[in-house]
Amino acid sequence: MGEGHCVAPPSSGELEFKLLNLNSNSGVNSFRNLYIMVAAAKILGAGLATIGLAGAGVGVGLVFAALINSTSRNPSLRPQLFSYTILG
Repeated sequence: MGEGHCVAPPSSGELEFKLLNLNSNSGVNSFRNLYIMVAAAKILGAGLATIGLAGAGVGVGLVFAALINSTSRNPSLRPQLFSYTILG
């Protein structure tokens, strides 16, 4: 670049304009971006629901593990322990 071709840094307004991509095609891009964001939110929601189901699965596993442990200690109480397990 020659002398006198100095480029000034963009002002904060111009910078925000460029970061938000507010140009003549912004309507098309905003709908596409909205679609992508909704799809990402659905995936995140499914992941969070899976975490909750994993916790419930651990709880059911603990209850049946206690049934097996109790039945091995006293096999004659099996029918009563099984009803307690189903109730719990």
